[in-house]
Amino acid sequence: DLGRAVAFDGLVEVGADPTCGLELHDRSVSRRHLLIQSTGGRLSVKDLGARPWAQVNGDCTRAYFGNDDVFTASTR
Repeated sequence: DLGRAVAFDGLVEVGADPTCGLELHDRSVSRRHLLIQSTGGRLSVKDLGARPWAQVNGDCTRAYFGNDDVFTASTR
């Protein structure tokens, strides 16, 4: 899934579970890893308590990110 671009609108659940709106195929991603929401042209991420934590530009606490930011949900 590295380098994969995804377009969506609204709220999407991300994880390894096939029922997630965005399924990731990586053993280090939890079944239900995080939520991404698109609101007013901004994207926000909410970690669902997964390990490893979701990161934006290496920061676990940042809530909003943009087009040039790097989003990581895996240790690989």
